Amino acid sequence: MRIRNLAAKAVLSPTVLVMLVCFYGCAIWTAYLSVTRSALLPNYQFAGLFQYVRLFATPRWNVAWSNMFLFGVLDILGTLGLGVLLAVLLGRSASKAAFARSFSTRCRSRSSSPA
Repeated sequence: MRIRNLAAKAVLSPTVLVMLVCFYGCAIWTAYLSVTRSALLPNYQFAGLFQYVRLFATPRWNVAWSNMFLFGVLDILGTLGLGVLLAVLLGRSASKAAFARSFSTRCRSRSSSPA
């Protein structure tokens, strides 16, 4: 049992390593670039929080911020509404199908019984 467990970990370790390097490596590199003077191409000259101060000072940031929350709320409400609607419709059709099956089963059992 221990050998199988070790073999499974050995097989999965390259996948986990690639996942960690790609996800966390890209996240760390992006965070580092966000505090440099990069624009279109990477520029590794450290600038501190200058880019963030500049970003928060633009009126486009406020529009993007409010649009993000508006989209998030509408997306969640729309998804929940659609899910509830589908559940109600599927529940109705399932109950009608169950009723039809039980009715047809009763009819068959009466017609097949010799009385």
